[in-house]
Amino acid sequence: MSEIIGIGRVVFNDGGFAEYQRLVERELELVRATEPGTLALDVYVNADKSEAVYIERYRDSQALMDHFKNVADFMAPVLATGIFKGVILGDASEDLTAAIGEGGPVELFRPLMSLRTP
Repeated sequence: MSEIIGIGRVVFNDGGFAEYQRLVERELELVRATEPGTLALDVYVNADKSEAVYIERYRDSQALMDHFKNVADFMAPVLATGIFKGVILGDASEDLTAAIGEGGPVELFRPLMSLRTP
């Protein structure tokens, strides 16, 4: 199995940043306590807090599927805070590929080439 990376961007609705921050803080507490397969989840915000970028790393496809299930209750309220666009990067399993689907706000990119240095 290979690591899966998620990268996304959100443009907040008016007042959306504060609600997003509140929800994601709660989500991170849950993830930290219950998801050993979530390796990292980082959120970055621009100067005027109108947009954020997030980067997520998962041990493998199953870890991301577990994350989807674990945070399902957060998804609708989080998505209501703005307009989201994201990518999933990695050699995704058939189940993860099906869960992502086609034509939605998240697109899957599979490995083409890579360089790793020690």
